[in-house]
Amino acid sequence: MKNKVSLANAGYALFLLFFALEPLLGKWDAYWYALCGLAVVLGVVLVAGIVCIFRRKVSTDDCMDAIKKHSPACFVFCLLGAALSYVYDEQMFYFWNFMVVLEGSNFVARLFKKA
Repeated sequence: MKNKVSLANAGYALFLLFFALEPLLGKWDAYWYALCGLAVVLGVVLVAGIVCIFRRKVSTDDCMDAIKKHSPACFVFCLLGAALSYVYDEQMFYFWNFMVVLEGSNFVARLFKKA
């Protein structure tokens, strides 16, 4: 079950990367189909994961380990999204700043907790 939780968090990181690349790839229809398909799949995985946690099939420690594993990638993708949004499309710049603060605080907290 640990691999499934890690795979779900990798999917979240991939979604952040795709969403960060929106100013560059947003003009193609295939990009939007892939992004919407990934969002639907991750939504189903999220609901299934919540149900599995409440049924005690997945431990919260496994979830936290998976989040810890993908936290640096998510932080880098949020920085990429903020930079691309600032350069190409300032409409989403405040959203990406908010995401950088969220992911950055999570990343920094994990660093200090490890030490």
